[in-house]
Order: sequence, then C-alpha cells, then structure tokens
Amino acid sequence: KTEESVPKFKKLISYTTNVKIRANMIELLVRTCRINNDRVAFLDVFHYILEKHWNDHIMVHESFLQEVSKPFCIAQLGHKHWELLNKFLCFFKLQKRNYFTTYILIEYVKYCLNNNLPIQSSLEELVESNYYTYNICTKNPIYEKICLKAFLEILTSYEGEEFYKCINYVQSLSNWNKRHP
Repeated sequence: KTEESVPKFKKLISYTTNVKIRANMIELLVRTCRINNDRVAFLDVFHYILEKHWNDHIMVHESFLQEVSKPFCIAQLGHKHWELLNKFLCFFKLQKRNYFTTYILIEYVKYCLNNNLPIQSSLEELVESNYYTYNICTKNPIYEKICLKAFLEILTSYEGEEFYKCINYVQSLSNWNKRHP
C-alpha cells in the first residue's frame, strides 16, 4: 500500500546521492501510486517533487515526467495534479527542455475539453512548439474539430515567416476530411 511505500521511498530518495539511483526511485515512487490507483498519494508525490526536487538534476526531472506521462497515469490526473504539473512544465520550458511537454500539453488539452476549461493558451503553446500536426484528440471527433477551429484562429494571426505552420494546418485539415467524409 502507498501509506507504507511512499514514505519509505521518500526516505530512501533523501539519502541517495547517486543521481541515476535517485531518478529510478522517483520513477518507482510515481509507479507505486499508479499501480495502487492512489490519486491522493499521487498528489502528495507531486508536492514532494516540487518542494524537494525542484533544483535536482535533469535526469530526476525527466524520470518523473516520463513516468507521469504514461497513458494510464496521465488519465488519472485531477485539477490539483494538473495545477502542479503545469508549474513543473513551466520550469521545464524555461530550461528549453520541451521534449516531454508536448505530449503532456496535448493531454492537458483533452483534460480541459473534458472539464469545459479554456484551451486557447495551450493550443497557442502547441503552435509555438512547432508540433508537426494539428490533429490532436483524434479519438474524439468533436474535440478534434474544436481544436482544428481554434488552431485556425491562432494561425490567422501569424505573419509570413510562419507559413510552414499553415501548411501543417492544411495537411491536418486534409487528414480530418479523409477520416470524416
């Protein structure tokens, strides 16, 4: 149970000076919450990572995000989880480390759509990140169409030097039309 394992992992992590071992233990800490489907402990782990490992080695941050971004794990996130994860992602973006943020950002858009929250700023971030497609939320045609319309609004404000983003949009729209005649 997480009531026993989470405090033990935290204690072990605090004693570990080896970055690789600490990163592996952080993964196990998140995985323990996921396996036991314990969202409360998971929220506690989010707080712990932000408080104790904010300035830790990049390998520790990557291990945390890699484990959190697994499909079963990320689907379990609630409002408070997303609030903390978005703080962590802002830090990652400031460090110019965007490789995990795109997938998590797409999942956040899905969360927002499911909960009637605004998506504009998240979609703007996706456009800025040069993500290769605008076909997100493909498992839900209604959400995908909402996103495609919002992407069009965003892209109409871009100048000529961002023309390739418009080409990506046209390709995404073509992809949509092929799947939804």
